[in-house]
Amino acid sequence: MKAIEIYRYFYRFSVEKLLHASNDKAFLVLILAYLKATKMERMHTKKVFVKCLPNYYRALENLINESDHRAQLIDIVKQANVLRPSEFKINNEGLFRIQELYHLNLDKNI
Repeated sequence: MKAIEIYRYFYRFSVEKLLHASNDKAFLVLILAYLKATKMERMHTKKVFVKCLPNYYRALENLINESDHRAQLIDIVKQANVLRPSEFKINNEGLFRIQELYHLNLDKNI
């Protein structure tokens, strides 16, 4: 029974689960709607989240960039004003980046 509990804990944070979520278009649109509504304000106000803030932004980037729906999601971000144009960019490889948001340099925290 303990082995099952340990496995459940690891699955909760697994790459497999992340990959599945990154291809669920409805889930990703929901994430974008959340971002538009809250600008991740809670992540900036709770001390427990602030210390890992770059990781949350990197996770959001990865969810979009690793998705089979990346181009559509980037279009949603642009057209629905999820983020202001100054808060994200599309780099030379066509990847979505939000590192300018809140002036975080996420590349140093990989």
